Amino acid sequence: MPDPSEPETPPIHTVGYGGRPIDDFIAMLKSFDIALLVDVRSQPYSRYAPDYQRENLERALDAAGIAYRWMGAALGGRPVQAACYVDGRVNYELVREQRFFQDALAKLRALSLETSPLSIMCAEKKPESCHRMRLVGTALDAAGVSVIHIDAVGEARPHAGVAEAAAGPQLDLFAEPS
Repeated sequence: MPDPSEPETPPIHTVGYGGRPIDDFIAMLKSFDIALLVDVRSQPYSRYAPDYQRENLERALDAAGIAYRWMGAALGGRPVQAACYVDGRVNYELVREQRFFQDALAKLRALSLETSPLSIMCAEKKPESCHRMRLVGTALDAAGVSVIHIDAVGEARPHAGVAEAAAGPQLDLFAEPS
């Protein structure tokens, strides 16, 4: 439930790079006027996409005039805290109850008041398949923040529509492909 005493948080975008060339990714961010990209990958590195290694990404964004911040330790899909897991699987409901997550979400909202538009970023192109929608987007939406997901083709989609499309069991980050 939104707190009426707090200033209204501007909409927060989400995006996944998902194999896009870095120049295309930056052009897409610019098309949405993104001023700050908040990386919510638990591990901000990629064997397959060196442009998206934390340091390389930060340099490329800086050259394009977009600020960068990593918050994956608290907002990532693979928290280190044992209290977030049931039978070896991360449980997003449990994550959302944790103080570290709630504090990071408050920090994200404060950042969006300072630098907007802001987008959180992960690797997965499809928001319905990613923790940025299922974990972070859902928590922001529950707090009354407008969440706009930039989908695999670069279209803006409201959280409610993406959440509806994603309805079903939580995806397992470690499951073997079927």
